[in-house]
Amino acid sequence: MKVVSNISTLIESGEVAISMGNFDGVHLGHQALLTNALNESKERGFSFGIITFVPHPAEIFKGVSNFYINSFEERRQLLERLGVKFIVELPFDEHFGKLGPKEFLNEYVLKLKGLKKIFLGYNFGLGKDKRGDLKFISEFVGPHNIELYVEDEFILDGNQVCSSKIREKIKEGDIPFANSMLNREFYLSGTVVPGAGRGSRIGIPTMNLEFDHKRLVPGRGVYVTRTEVKGKQNLSLTNIGYNPTFETNERVKVETHLLDFDEKHYGEEIRISFVEKIRDEKKFGAATELIKQINLDILYTKEKYL
Repeated sequence: MKVVSNISTLIESGEVAISMGNFDGVHLGHQALLTNALNESKERGFSFGIITFVPHPAEIFKGVSNFYINSFEERRQLLERLGVKFIVELPFDEHFGKLGPKEFLNEYVLKLKGLKKIFLGYNFGLGKDKRGDLKFISEFVGPHNIELYVEDEFILDGNQVCSSKIREKIKEGDIPFANSMLNREFYLSGTVVPGAGRGSRIGIPTMNLEFDHKRLVPGRGVYVTRTEVKGKQNLSLTNIGYNPTFETNERVKVETHLLDFDEKHYGEEIRISFVEKIRDEKKFGAATELIKQINLDILYTKEKYL
């Protein structure tokens, strides 16, 4: 898959089809749109790709933390897995955000040689307040013999599937429902760094995750997870919070305990996939109470998932 940041550097022979959007999470709604686009592109001999933005416009205009469902590299991997042939990651800043829909289409869409069809979601819009709505886009590209396909809203169990709803569910700790919207397990990646060492001293060692705090993190609590270390999946328990029994932290911490071994993995890149939340984070009166509760959490996890 080709990844470029300047549309003029993209060289695709033959006819082309595209979709546009942020695609954070690459959820079921995205997957439905892209599957239809890829199937038709294959039938008609189009090379299919994505025009997207880095960073997300919300980061520029709102300043975000605890926001991104996936990193940009993870988004690339998910899109490539679906079969996308190229991605144009346009650098987004305040100046870019002031472009009108007409200017955007002229500068970043119509310059794609061989463009034959655009696939968009039902609520897609360009520019401030989405002034460049689907009607505008259709009327603008039509004279250039470019077709427009609009994907219907994706509903799951009465809920609209969208990135904002998934963020809401993950922050609430409703991991199973978020995972059903993603059609996969939500995961968080990062590097293992040394912690205070309390886990090892009480016989329940944990790995402390260093991660980008712009990434979305589930609400405070204890979760059943699967942690990938050196390509191996390990059943695990992950605590998200501030360690209220021992200390007060300004930033949320992510600590995971592997149920089957206790090796140190400092400096390793790991991926923690979330399965379900089993309880809220709690401040215990003594370390012995905390140990008892963690052992109950481990017993529950082993009985249900091993």
